[in-house]
Amino acid sequence: MTGLLLDAERLGIKYTNGLPMLVAQAKKACEIFKNEKLPDSIIEDILKKLRLQMMNVVLVGMPGCGKSTIGKLLSQSLGHELTDTDEEICKKGRTPSQIITDDGEDAFRRIEHEAIDQTGKLSGKIIATGGGAVTRNENYEPLHQNGKIIFINRSPELLATEDRPLSQREGVMKLYNTRLPMYRRFADAEVDGNGTPEEVAQKIILALKGIV
Repeated sequence: MTGLLLDAERLGIKYTNGLPMLVAQAKKACEIFKNEKLPDSIIEDILKKLRLQMMNVVLVGMPGCGKSTIGKLLSQSLGHELTDTDEEICKKGRTPSQIITDDGEDAFRRIEHEAIDQTGKLSGKIIATGGGAVTRNENYEPLHQNGKIIFINRSPELLATEDRPLSQREGVMKLYNTRLPMYRRFADAEVDGNGTPEEVAQKIILALKGIV
């Protein structure tokens, strides 16, 4: 998704990129070389396969909902490398919880946005985000530009809170109620996150087939 296509989407204007044209050209070339007619439906079939290969699968949800664990399972099933934005931040020497405790949430959100901005430029990745990534509107376009955003909606009473200062400080239910509309605003699809990681990963794979 280029900046132009993102602008068109924001304005509600119909748009497309060049991939359908390239696939249609390949179909025509194949027909010429093989001297046989191929069904037009093959274009959409190939487009879906290419999109699944090329797009990022972005996981959003509350802290402790299992994004990293589910991301590893999706990585194995889809053959996409897993990138965790919190782990990218840790490479600079401090964990998200340490940054929030030492410098405050605003300082952490600025660092998080930089990690999201860089990660969103990749393609064909599973991207696990921090629980508060949706609290900054500027994070939407980097996550959306090359990917589909999946909201893992796990019940608050099932969420882990260890080493998650915001969940402990603000209370899980209060945090969940505040962020729920934000998750839904970002998401291309929402899945029930109350099952096992394996069950949730399978739900995400099914959801992806419906939105590519």
